[in-house]
Amino acid sequence: MAIKVFISHQQADSGKARSISSRLRGLHQIDTYLDVIDPVIGKSGEALAEYVRAQLAPRMHDLNATLKRVVSLPLKSTSIKPVSTHLGFAWPGYQDWFAAYLDYQHWLETGSLDALARACLYQRADVQSMALVWRWLVAHAPSERA
Repeated sequence: MAIKVFISHQQADSGKARSISSRLRGLHQIDTYLDVIDPVIGKSGEALAEYVRAQLAPRMHDLNATLKRVVSLPLKSTSIKPVSTHLGFAWPGYQDWFAAYLDYQHWLETGSLDALARACLYQRADVQSMALVWRWLVAHAPSERA
């Protein structure tokens, strides 16, 4: 199963979406799904949210459920932080989601780019650690693939 990023955008932003898609593919070997949202943009917030959920659902996979089903690790938790750390991921910055939330809130209130950079570093590390676990599962799962 390949990692793919879902990019939902308005038709007016198609050039930017294609540029992001190209960058993800070229620099990180990550494929994308591009979805023009214009046909549903005028609907209510709930209808728009349901549209996005319906588009994402067939492309989603519960990595934690697969991990629990196919391997046993000497850990008390199978959440992403303990598992990826066990597999050798070195977390940059802090590991606390609430600290990232506070940095994000600080950026919203003050415009502090340092706070935004810390919050983004946390988010990026979460995604990188999840990719590490996924790649490890693909390489090491006994019979079932992630």
